Amino acid sequence: MGGTHSKRLMDLAKEILNAERKAKDIYQRYVRIIKDESIKQELSNILRDEEEHIQLATEVLSLLQYGSDYSKVIKGLDVFTEASSLLILCGVENYFKVNRIILKYLINEKGFRCIYVTINKPSTTLREAFKREDIHVNNLFFIDCTTINMGIKGTVIAKPENLSDISMKIGRLVRKIKEEKFVYLDTVSTLYIFHPTNIVERFIHHIISRLKMAKSSFIMVAVKEEMDKRSMAVLKSFVDHEIKL
Repeated sequence: MGGTHSKRLMDLAKEILNAERKAKDIYQRYVRIIKDESIKQELSNILRDEEEHIQLATEVLSLLQYGSDYSKVIKGLDVFTEASSLLILCGVENYFKVNRIILKYLINEKGFRCIYVTINKPSTTLREAFKREDIHVNNLFFIDCTTINMGIKGTVIAKPENLSDISMKIGRLVRKIKEEKFVYLDTVSTLYIFHPTNIVERFIHHIISRLKMAKSSFIMVAVKEEMDKRSMAVLKSFVDHEIKL
């Protein structure tokens, strides 16, 4: 019974969100074509209301989908600004959920471009998963460091053993993408499989420093079960903010 009730609520939230988006599209179209300034002003006011409704409907849907973790992550992202750095510490059980929350919020709602450095899963798999979550994948630029590379268009290939190459390719994409952007490292804890602790820490410190100079933001995700306390403490010392789940 509870599952059926939750599904009905989810379907209702999706229906409301879709209706608000359609209404926004209609008002935007008329704002562009109507010449009368007084009418245009009133429509613009209604359009702002619709944008607020969309944001509220999105929050309700996200709470239904992701539970209390959604509120924790969004609250933590309130401090996320240009050139800031953020460490997400989460358990393996909510790792994928956290990924979806962050990307959906920053890309769909805030309009960021994302340079996604994937260590665990091939970019082809992630792209399809993100499409199913309605994440705007056209604003994702992958650096694929997995051992399974399909070589699809728009994906940069790198090897996890070569941190200098990864750094160089991040730098190229940062310079190429002119819009507001962030680099997303998924997951930093996996890099410890390929490199000694001090090498990973030097790499992370270097990336954060370079991105601050380029006025670009940085998020890295660490799975708590894969890291020791010392390494977590060092990574925390490098970043501006931390979200712990």
